[in-house]
Amino acid sequence: MKKTIIILLICFFCTTQSNAQKGFSWDRVLVGGNFGASLGSVETAIALSPNIGYRITERFTLGTGVIYQYYRYRTSIFDVKFNNYGAKLFGTFQLNDFLILHSEYESLNIDYVTYNSLGNPDGTRQRTIGSMFVGGGYRQYSSDNTMFDIMLLYNLTETPYTPYANPTIRVGFSIGL
Repeated sequence: MKKTIIILLICFFCTTQSNAQKGFSWDRVLVGGNFGASLGSVETAIALSPNIGYRITERFTLGTGVIYQYYRYRTSIFDVKFNNYGAKLFGTFQLNDFLILHSEYESLNIDYVTYNSLGNPDGTRQRTIGSMFVGGGYRQYSSDNTMFDIMLLYNLTETPYTPYANPTIRVGFSIGL
């Protein structure tokens, strides 16, 4: 599965390479990211994911970013806090003025709760998981260099440890330098 995804990404990159502008230009660099928060009496979640991208062509952007997630789950039985962190690589293809396709691979070091033989929580452990997201969305420009995206992404490699619902709704922004 991973080999197939890598081959597809390489083929897609090679087909867009012929349209790529020659040489590096700061005008093609985008910075931005995603953020979110959910605050409640039982569960608290805060996520921050800054990223940087480069417009290979006018319609195709490749980029990378870091991920930080804080979770706190509090009940009468236990009170746990998780600090998840990782990195991502992504590609976005703009179909027209407002529709985009998005693909992303994320590697995330997560904390999770372990349970004893009676089914009661007895601690936390860490695990690194990979997630391959694909999907699409809507892009709104507020200027030539500033855009807001809302995407519906599906995790193709979902596991019981994945900290996301499937599908995932992601809202983000990018600003050109």
